[in-house]
Amino acid sequence: RAAPDAVIRLVDEGGNLLAHDDTTVGHLVAHSSSLARGYWKDPEASRATFRNGWYYSGDLGRIDPEGYVSIIDRRPDLIVSGGMNVYPSEVERVILTMTGVRECSVVSDSHPRWGQTPVAFVSLRDPAVSTESIVEFCKREMANYKVPTKVFVIDELPRNVSGKVLRRELRAMLGEPDGVPTLDD
Repeated sequence: RAAPDAVIRLVDEGGNLLAHDDTTVGHLVAHSSSLARGYWKDPEASRATFRNGWYYSGDLGRIDPEGYVSIIDRRPDLIVSGGMNVYPSEVERVILTMTGVRECSVVSDSHPRWGQTPVAFVSLRDPAVSTESIVEFCKREMANYKVPTKVFVIDELPRNVSGKVLRRELRAMLGEPDGVPTLDD
């Protein structure tokens, strides 16, 4: 829920209010008397993030009728595949239920037909797990447009000093496919 003296709303791409019904997903925006007016000496970032007194967090989420907020994913990480929204965290949760998978992160890759498709990077507990078995598991557990079109096995996910996965490094690896090992290599 919002902290005292703060308001959190759910809005669409145009800034229009969305329902707080715990189903509708939109952008989470916040306002409070202690809200900054912008970023120091960065007017471009300020314009993109602070609009009409509201802070556009970059988070996608839901709000229930009692005001409880659920964060679904970061807006820049959203994958739009054939016009359908794919939340990387949803795909990651499914893959992480698979026996033998230690960690997983999903990013977008460009696709000539669908625009973008999900791509999974995994590290394994069990080296007998194949990339094909991960894809087949996903096909049984989720809609087809959410299934990763590629799965790469890496020793460990790249992380910053606080432990957050560095998705930009994973996306950079896609630009150098020969640099990304798979189980089949």
